Amino acid sequence: MDFNTVKEYESYLLDHYKEQVAYRFRHHNGIKEITYGEFVGKAEGIAKILRAAGFQRENIAIIGNTSFEWFNSYIGILASNNIVVSMDPRLMPKQKEAILNDTQTKVVFYSNLEETQKNGIRNHCKSVERLYDMKQIVSQVNELPVMDDKLEDKNQIGQYMYTSGTTGDSKAVMLSNQNILSVINFHNMDIFKLGEIYLSVLSIHHCYELSCHLSALKNGCTICINDGYENLIKNMKYFKPDITGVVPVFLEEILRQYREWMKIEEMPFHKGVMTKEELERFHAEFGGELDTIICGGTAMRPELVDQLAYFGIKVVFGYGMTEMCGHTTLNMHTVEKPKSVGIPFRTDLSLKIDDDGEILVKGPNLMIGYRNGDNQNIFTQDGYFRTGDLGYLDEDGYLYLTGRKKDVIILNNGENVYPEELELYLANFSGVIQVIVFPYENQIAASFYLATPDAKEQVENQLREFNSKLATYKRITRVFYRDVPFITTSTGKIKRSAFMEELEHHKTEDFVPLETETEQLIGSVIKEILSLDREPGAFDNFFTLGVNSLNALAVAAKINVTAQEIYENPCIRNLAKAMDEKIETPDYDESFVNQLIAYNKNIEYSQRISGILLTGATGFFGAHILHQLIHEKNTEMYCLVRTRGKLAKVYKKYFGEDLPKNIHEVIGDIEEEKLKLSSKRYQQLAKSVDTVIHAAANVHHLGERNQFVKTNYSGTLHMIEFCKKAGAVLHYVSSYASSGISVVPIHSGIEAFDENVLFIGQEYYKNVYVYTKYLSEKKILEERKNGLHANIYRIGSLTSRRSDGMFQLNPEENGLRNRLRGIIKTGVYTEGVQSYLIDFTAVDECADAFVRLVYGGKINNIYHVFNPNAITIKDVGLIGGKQLHKVSDTSFDLIIKRNIDDIDISEYGFYAAMSASSKPVRIQCAITYLELNRLRFQWGVNTIEYISNFIDINEKN
Repeated sequence: MDFNTVKEYESYLLDHYKEQVAYRFRHHNGIKEITYGEFVGKAEGIAKILRAAGFQRENIAIIGNTSFEWFNSYIGILASNNIVVSMDPRLMPKQKEAILNDTQTKVVFYSNLEETQKNGIRNHCKSVERLYDMKQIVSQVNELPVMDDKLEDKNQIGQYMYTSGTTGDSKAVMLSNQNILSVINFHNMDIFKLGEIYLSVLSIHHCYELSCHLSALKNGCTICINDGYENLIKNMKYFKPDITGVVPVFLEEILRQYREWMKIEEMPFHKGVMTKEELERFHAEFGGELDTIICGGTAMRPELVDQLAYFGIKVVFGYGMTEMCGHTTLNMHTVEKPKSVGIPFRTDLSLKIDDDGEILVKGPNLMIGYRNGDNQNIFTQDGYFRTGDLGYLDEDGYLYLTGRKKDVIILNNGENVYPEELELYLANFSGVIQVIVFPYENQIAASFYLATPDAKEQVENQLREFNSKLATYKRITRVFYRDVPFITTSTGKIKRSAFMEELEHHKTEDFVPLETETEQLIGSVIKEILSLDREPGAFDNFFTLGVNSLNALAVAAKINVTAQEIYENPCIRNLAKAMDEKIETPDYDESFVNQLIAYNKNIEYSQRISGILLTGATGFFGAHILHQLIHEKNTEMYCLVRTRGKLAKVYKKYFGEDLPKNIHEVIGDIEEEKLKLSSKRYQQLAKSVDTVIHAAANVHHLGERNQFVKTNYSGTLHMIEFCKKAGAVLHYVSSYASSGISVVPIHSGIEAFDENVLFIGQEYYKNVYVYTKYLSEKKILEERKNGLHANIYRIGSLTSRRSDGMFQLNPEENGLRNRLRGIIKTGVYTEGVQSYLIDFTAVDECADAFVRLVYGGKINNIYHVFNPNAITIKDVGLIGGKQLHKVSDTSFDLIIKRNIDDIDISEYGFYAAMSASSKPVRIQCAITYLELNRLRFQWGVNTIEYISNFIDINEKN
């Protein structure tokens, strides 16, 4: 049936599926399920809130990632007789504000929006009257029956969807209620079946994924939400979906992992399909239920269809666009017609080919038009939409795409990039006269005509800063300069077609072939893993070719480098050079920093602590420091946080308590000068504080080096400056990772890392976290000679509370836990890692020890704050009830590669790879241990039960 209103849709869901599960997703410490009855009831509850507030036919925005709450808010807004403005959460703050102002939005539903962005909306978007945290409001709203409200005619606008997420001349597609509801019914095909499980992978603010949610629920499916692209295979195993929707780059990754498994299993890839025995082994490894993958967004290699059919998986390929509410054609017979995008998905959708080859479409899902745009030339006289795409129809009515007339750039991961959006900013760079943005070997490139040749460095500096603010897929990774102006039209616009013709003539000259053996090795691996149809060039950017968090570890494992090295050297020539130069690492000596530790150390300090500034209070350790101070000390506390209200929520979740009145939120940012405070507020805070506890940090061990430096090192510099201004004592929370654990050369003469050393020969630059912690400690030691009073606390591996076993709110991000689970899952270890000790430092005990030391009356010391009752990797096996086996490095690598998609095993492999080339260094804490004895503190005993509970948080092994 076709629905005329969202009310009819809601009633249908209730009548047919009320008690069935509509959504299933990971939630805090487990899995949460939402029935159809709950889903519709909460949507009506949201509708009632909006109606009661007087909002009728108003524009209401949704900003957030795919979630049950997003879709619940979406249906609730439509059911309240209002208009949805769906927005890409990755847009820059100014772009979001521009869209809100363009649509005169009255209400914003959001999730995970930083306080600075919310303040920007409040200050710059005068039409916005209310902001709702969608997760909070959905959890609190009462469930109501479907209200019999009068809704607007089905042909009236129900949603604005921005095709490019641009500002200025951006295009907002106006979709009617009929447009939205028409994509629920597939007249010509049967995709979603009653009771199936659909795994939602793509962003729901795109109409492709949005229409899949609408259709899946109409057919009584359960929607499971994939919580991160890197978890795709893991979630396929866990949720066991029957069907999912992806763009081709994910199809390639799924197939790559299937092939990798076959190589390890030594199974032949023969013609036809798997044998019964092979299929059983395959299903046991990958979930066993997936039989259909819907694919769209950009062109797909036709051979993927046969390759996935071998595994019993049917690929349904489609063609659509925002202007057609996501759907136009679908090909249910890709094996027979692998190059076609199919036939119209509805019987009342018509398409034809214009004289110049352009595809024209018309149907109930065709948009009303563009908001505030010129709609005269986008429709033919008989109402067909000019798609801008070129193609033809075969004798069976199947559509084939042959090219594009539009300027939009479509990358191989399905993302759309509009050149005009970027050119708008680049044209305003100092030194630039003309600029054009264009696709270049699946990368975003720009060609500049400059005022003078000397402006090149200035432009590149501006471009570096501009790129850092863009979504990754929009970043400009290839830059060209020209000596002559571009050819322009009579109105002064660059003739894009003329430039592209010119580019085609010179393109082959710009391709740099691979030369050395190392370059060719990397190139062959990249080509294999990404299934490229061409040889990569020496300067091709890995990440624009298709490397991502899903496959970076696989690339790294095959070429024997760390994933971090790929981030550091994102093109083949640079990575090859780094690999070749790695043979001889230059010696360096920074032993002078150890002499700084002895300077003016262990000073008796009796000044009363009356005002404390704490950073990182919403983190696992920071929250427990705050709790210890609240319950043990009576002092004024100032907590520097980015988002207002988050502190109270986090504290409540950890301790079930409200914050007392002597805890003051200070909205700021350690990464910014003066902590992003006004001069007046900065001075006021400095007068109120005599002690600073700096616990904020990026604690991951992999990522973009610049971001780590900005958070961990620059943040520390800003706290040092504040301490100087306030005359305050700094208590810096570091980590024993500053020892360079796992990056200490084998030939190092140092056997132990204690409180009297920092430099032990560690190659700290090899790990971004170690690098920033080392530099921060070094800077603090240098500043002590300039009068800074500071203690450094090297914290161990934080684990769950001793008192009740509670762990951090995001346990999946704890590297130690993941590694331990990886050890138990693989059941193996190597000679290189067997002697490394593992400490379990209960967070509540650590916070207790830390606060005692802060109030201990001594400054200018280094303390090692960790539980010394450590175990070895072999002990982990006993605790996990599994006998571990020592294997060779070769066997270990094979096991890791076989299971590289498992986050726990990949973490273990990452750690083991670093440890294999490092000298095991003992971390000693005798000085701290004696000081804690003086302060009447003793570490608890780590029992088998305690460690087992820590490892098994969320799911059992």
